[in-house]
Amino acid sequence: MTIRKAVIPAAGLGGLLYPITKVQPKEMLPLGRKPAVQLVVEELIGAGLTEVCIVTSRGRRAIEDYFSFASDDGGFGADRDTFATALVEKRVHVSFVEQPEPRGMGEALLRAREFVDDEPFVVALGDAVITGTQAPGGLVQRMEHTMEATGCDAVVAVRTVDRAQVSQYGVVTPIGAPAGKAHFMVADIVEKPPIEEAPSTIAVAGRYILQPLIFDYLEETPPGFGGELQLTDALRRMVHDRESIWAEFMRPGERRFDLGNFLQYSRAFIHFSLNDPEVGLSVKEYLQQLVMG
Repeated sequence: MTIRKAVIPAAGLGGLLYPITKVQPKEMLPLGRKPAVQLVVEELIGAGLTEVCIVTSRGRRAIEDYFSFASDDGGFGADRDTFATALVEKRVHVSFVEQPEPRGMGEALLRAREFVDDEPFVVALGDAVITGTQAPGGLVQRMEHTMEATGCDAVVAVRTVDRAQVSQYGVVTPIGAPAGKAHFMVADIVEKPPIEEAPSTIAVAGRYILQPLIFDYLEETPPGFGGELQLTDALRRMVHDRESIWAEFMRPGERRFDLGNFLQYSRAFIHFSLNDPEVGLSVKEYLQQLVMG
């Protein structure tokens, strides 16, 4: 199995990050030197994908403008950077569709149905950056191998979180004991459950591989959490219809960074700044000075 296509939902309002998201998508917020969405696209390129569709919102062209340098003629001249070169040399094409109103990730994916056509595809959340997934054997590649080996209809990336955090994520119920396993079959999945109702502490990590069957389920799924069409709800309907869904654990060394609120964003920005090869040491020294008073 060779998966070529990926969809990046990036049409949310980013309300918890106001006012910095009033005029730009949160996916364009910098993490160190790069906007978050670039880091997501770099991950997908590293996994071998060549077709990327970003779902954007009305009136916010920042993401499209940022990728405009990757035109078909490759006209970068002396200003060509490493990322732009990778897009050209690996023949990666980035396209866009618009989601006029923020009606949930499920509705955003429906906007990309024509782009996906009849192929399995990756979904990578544009506000969730995962590090440590370099090929070979990166997270998306392992998910692809699991789909090929099991013949399942969907694979979701997962990680274990503190119980206090489960209400922030989709949470899965495993079949059998998942301890020590790289992947497992999913018995159920629920979107942002209350802490006392969470079936486990295994949370969806913002990466999926889906068969086109998902679109039929999305069309039949009513709005759920927050009045929005949730991908998690469609996946849950698939599980209940005995469609096969598997989960792939993130490995030690793979780390997810969220941009869901200002604290999460601040931590992510600091992490990437500290790992900058040019200024990371100076940033570390400055933080040490602040902590020491």
